Amino acid sequence: MDSAESGGLIRGVNNFKAGLVSINGFEMTDTAYATSYENLDAGAFRAWQATLTEMMKDENAAEQHLASLVEHLPALVNANPVVTINDISADTPMGRFALNMDCRITGEWDDMLLHNPAMIAAMLQVELRVRVPRAFLVDVWQDFTGTGQQIVNQQLSELIGQGYIREDGTQLETGAKYGAGQLTINGLDASPLLGVLIQ
Repeated sequence: MDSAESGGLIRGVNNFKAGLVSINGFEMTDTAYATSYENLDAGAFRAWQATLTEMMKDENAAEQHLASLVEHLPALVNANPVVTINDISADTPMGRFALNMDCRITGEWDDMLLHNPAMIAAMLQVELRVRVPRAFLVDVWQDFTGTGQQIVNQQLSELIGQGYIREDGTQLETGAKYGAGQLTINGLDASPLLGVLIQ
């Protein structure tokens, strides 16, 4: 982890690589974690870190700390932060997982933001690329929707046919971009989904 502060703003990078990582017996190889961030208001960021640490110490007191988190939101937002996931990836027995993301906040804080998700969405610019094993997505989809594997595979095939998901052997990948109120998935307009996502 490497960070620097200039003009009250923090920028930094976090990098990690490992040949083998085992979590509760689940083994991952060729594991990588590389993120960067910039334009984080130093005072607000440190206050958030301290508050989150206190929240983790006492889960029952979490609600008492929410006001402190909200108090520092204007400074964080007005600095127009940028958080980039350059690479989070790993090979597993199920297949390869990979994630890349660039997230930016533009604009200035307005007290109405907390009551209007659409206003928050309008301030975001996000680019995301995800790669997961098909078997993993099918399992998660089944658990989330409570539907059978045959139906999930049919729905998945429809999304692949429409171009929202790309298939590469046993791997599935997709890329999404959001900005100025428009959402595209693999270059296709998916803006109608926004009404469902931000409600």
